[in-house]
Amino acid sequence: MAGELRQSGSKPWVVMAVCCGMVAAGLGLSLNAAGVFYAPVADDLGMMRGTFSLHMTVFSLVTAFTTLLVPTFMRRFPYKTVLVPALAVAVAATFLMGRVSTPAAFYVLGAVRGFSTCLFAMAPANMIVGSWFNKSAGTATSVVMASSGIAGALGSMAFSSVIASLGWRNAYAVVALAILVLVLPAVLVPFQATPEAEGLLPYGDARQQTAAKAGSSASDTAFSYANPTFLCIALMGVLMAFVTSIAQHFPGYAENIGLAIGATMTSVAMIGNILMKLGIGVLSDRVGAPKATIVMCALCVAGLALVMLGGSVPLMLAGSLLFGGSYAVGAVSTSLLPRHFFGNEQFDRAYPPVAMASNVGAAVSMSAIGFVYDATQSYALAFVLCIGLGVAAIATVVAAGRLARR
Repeated sequence: MAGELRQSGSKPWVVMAVCCGMVAAGLGLSLNAAGVFYAPVADDLGMMRGTFSLHMTVFSLVTAFTTLLVPTFMRRFPYKTVLVPALAVAVAATFLMGRVSTPAAFYVLGAVRGFSTCLFAMAPANMIVGSWFNKSAGTATSVVMASSGIAGALGSMAFSSVIASLGWRNAYAVVALAILVLVLPAVLVPFQATPEAEGLLPYGDARQQTAAKAGSSASDTAFSYANPTFLCIALMGVLMAFVTSIAQHFPGYAENIGLAIGATMTSVAMIGNILMKLGIGVLSDRVGAPKATIVMCALCVAGLALVMLGGSVPLMLAGSLLFGGSYAVGAVSTSLLPRHFFGNEQFDRAYPPVAMASNVGAAVSMSAIGFVYDATQSYALAFVLCIGLGVAAIATVVAAGRLARR
């Protein structure tokens, strides 16, 4: 059967492009740009900001557990039959966010949005891109994941303007329309979740890749949830998810030390987000996913150290840029490492639990860092803790490589 497959030509790059739209909508607009609504909605409805923002914690937790179901849906149904209803529900639920007024309603819609957007965001996009690319898989994955950072940055600015001019209720309608526009190409462009379903070979010729990888750890390592290598990767995901959340406290930290650069630090961190996501894919294709991950973790740790030193604006902005390595690890390495160690055949089993663990870690850390500050009235301990967790993440990747070679 393999001999009957045809070269895929430019089709993998078309699939990558539609996946960019999916991730930009499901992650960039739905999650990364959600913060611009916290203050205006809470203030208008007379509720605490924490009370309203809890709907995004619900969103994240539902997304985490839905990730485990994505491979089952994609095995049992053609992907378009999953995508179309998921998109319809996500658009409707986002529109309804601008039509409700009670915490309970926001929490229910947060759960619905978390479930529906998960079906066209990170998990399915990673699975699809991994199926369509053998050569340059790291680069393709990083481009898709970087789209979330671009959409989050541009969306935050655009939605803030819409809120100021038309109000937050109409702004949610604009978000719903933007999600529809970004995902619509994935609905309209004909493609299957795997190239083989279309009689095509993945980019790079799967038969040559299979021969080239004979005897490698990626194709030979059997997968189980008790596999020490898998446990190391999952732990790395949790550690770096915790570290990434400290970026939300950059404005508060800058204010505490008397520097009015908090918003600038956040913007620079988002630039780092995009650059590091693009960089890790290229680096992974050249030196392998483990080494690329270690480099990004080290850049993140160095960035946190520079920010923690404080006092010097150039150093803090440089640190914010380097901190972007944490986003690259959380979004890209959590996909590349399972594929590196367990191969395409086991990826559908290895990746979802890692993604779930990372999402849960992020949901918990959002509040945990705040509690550390409340207890100490300083961010110093939080920075020290995150630097330690970043170093521990490097150790888990090193350990995963050593365990895989045994």
